[in-house]
Amino acid sequence: MPEATMTNKMNWDLSSYFPEFSGPEMRDFKDRLKKDIESIKEKAASLSSLDDSNKTDWKEVFLKNEDIVRRFSHLSSYVNCVAAFDANNEDYLKEEAEVSVNWRG
Repeated sequence: MPEATMTNKMNWDLSSYFPEFSGPEMRDFKDRLKKDIESIKEKAASLSSLDDSNKTDWKEVFLKNEDIVRRFSHLSSYVNCVAAFDANNEDYLKEEAEVSVNWRG
């Protein structure tokens, strides 16, 4: 299709991720994820090295971390999709940068 007649319209449905970009569902998801990341960091930092006496506590940390990674992947894949769709959208690019930089480590 000639470039002059192309429209900038997404042709896939991302509503299974979030109903809208930066809508209340996405903001709540991010807020909960950030809080859970901080909580699990604090919990892990409070534990001594893994041994028989604290293996139940460490198991909880590992399982919660798996859930956090799953949820982060959900957010990251959504943001990467919308940013790939419209690389000129400043809001998408800012969100992509935040996910890439501020959420790692």
